[in-house]
Amino acid sequence: MPQFLKNSFFLPNRLIYEEGCPDVKSLPAGTRKLVERFAGIENIHKFRGKVAEDLALEIVKLGDVLESKDTSTKTYEALACHENKQIRGAVAMSSKTPKEILKKLANDKESYVLMYLAANPNTPVETLKSIHKKHTDNNVLGGLASNPNTPKVILAELAKREIYNIDLSLISNPKTPWEILKAIYKRM
Repeated sequence: MPQFLKNSFFLPNRLIYEEGCPDVKSLPAGTRKLVERFAGIENIHKFRGKVAEDLALEIVKLGDVLESKDTSTKTYEALACHENKQIRGAVAMSSKTPKEILKKLANDKESYVLMYLAANPNTPVETLKSIHKKHTDNNVLGGLASNPNTPKVILAELAKREIYNIDLSLISNPKTPWEILKAIYKRM
């Protein structure tokens, strides 16, 4: 088992290690260096000042790696298993993440990751339906509401919740039916 995942069995809300997750050492050197910076860091939002700025910049650099056409499936697999939710969130939001890995991320325990997965237009519709059935977190549901591939029946169900951030996501979704938009505008 990769060293960076050994400790995740004992920490709550971490992704459980799955067989087949590549070792971070197998990643290209530049990507490995970016990812190793996050070893043991569960949440970058705990940090302030220069450290927080540096970590945020590393996430942006990681986003560039994930959006590159040269990034291997193995890299996506390794990063989707990382202990840090920001890294898994970056994988979930990437337009280049393979669909099979997006499907696996639907089992993540962190709403942070699921929110980005739900909002990603490349997430398979069946995965979106599964997220809708399993999760009640308003941020995750807001991600679903913003996704242009979310089925209209789910958009209608989300609108019935009358929750501000979900309504804003529905309004921003170009596929939200006019009837739903009218109902939202009436109550705002």
